[in-house]
Amino acid sequence: MTGIRCCVLVLTLCVVQSAVLKQSVADPGFEDESTFRFHTSELVPREAIKGPNYELDPETSLHDGRFVFRIRTTWGVLVAHGKPMLVLRLREMDTIERARKMNREPQLIGSFLNTLVDSRKGAELLLTDPVGSVLRVPAGIGKGLNELLSPANRKSGGEVRRRVAAQLDCDPETTNPILSALLDWIAVRQGVGGVAGKVGLHLVLPGLALIPTTAQFKEQLADESPAELNIRIERELVELGFDPKLCQKFVRESGLTTLQRMMVVEQLKSLRGVSGHNLLLRRGVTIEKTADAMNFLHELLLLNQIHTRQQVVDVIDLKYPLVTVENGQQLVVCTAGYLVDDQPLHKFTTSCRAVLKQPAADLHGSVRLSDKARATLDGIGVRRLPTPESN
Repeated sequence: MTGIRCCVLVLTLCVVQSAVLKQSVADPGFEDESTFRFHTSELVPREAIKGPNYELDPETSLHDGRFVFRIRTTWGVLVAHGKPMLVLRLREMDTIERARKMNREPQLIGSFLNTLVDSRKGAELLLTDPVGSVLRVPAGIGKGLNELLSPANRKSGGEVRRRVAAQLDCDPETTNPILSALLDWIAVRQGVGGVAGKVGLHLVLPGLALIPTTAQFKEQLADESPAELNIRIERELVELGFDPKLCQKFVRESGLTTLQRMMVVEQLKSLRGVSGHNLLLRRGVTIEKTADAMNFLHELLLLNQIHTRQQVVDVIDLKYPLVTVENGQQLVVCTAGYLVDDQPLHKFTTSCRAVLKQPAADLHGSVRLSDKARATLDGIGVRRLPTPESN
């Protein structure tokens, strides 16, 4: 009996010790970003908080280091993950309003948009199941629109739809379900009212820069099919010296739209001689969501800003790229909105510490830091410096 009691005692101690070890691993004192909340008015310029057909929630949360904005529209709620995505969505809201005002039959556009949520599920269905909702069209328009929405042409539509998108200065492959449906509807009615005149839509939000859509891009998107443009994109990337297999994957497998790929190529042109340039393109290949695509474009924009001031000679592919400029200085290019002291940050600092060549590196970007996150980065010599786009 004594032997049995000893065994039970040993097993109990082992179980308790194991539980303590598991607890220490699972709960090492990390910060939980889901508990952080921010006043939207402190993150976004006042003039962008509310528009004709939308209003931002007053409170903003955090996910994977990026701010999560909720946009309450006339038709439901859109979620924008990250500032670059917020700019895109607000420009799209502006596009919808301008399209309504520009059209010779604005009341018909208003009626059409109302039909998108005229169901029991309403806006929730529209914004969570965009394809299902977009395909429900008003009576009398369905046949032409259903032809336009064939699987082969669903993303950008036919030539008429692409030209309408060019007139409205928006991406014909937009993932915004409201704007996408509106492009379909205007394209079908192009010969019955149509859009009055052309307009360039430039919603200016200080501190939230996006790569502008050039006139050349808009003309190409209107005149050529996505398939033709992607063949050109692949060829151009190969000519720039990128790995041919990687170029093929970029145009065939990445979740970017054709316009976004064109913008990526434009940004990569000046970085083609940089050691590790293929790693940048590989980052683009893995993208699946629009928010990640916008974040990637912002990352390339920051890289080019550095490259303009002092030539970038090397890029190391970390969660936040580590670049070395010609004088040997190293910078961490960070597109996050707010970093907390969590497990992902510690994984990054471990990886970063292993490849840092200098005793210190600068954190480049408008990212904000919690006190603990700042201390963690300081611990490996990564310093947070103010940048012109900080807000």
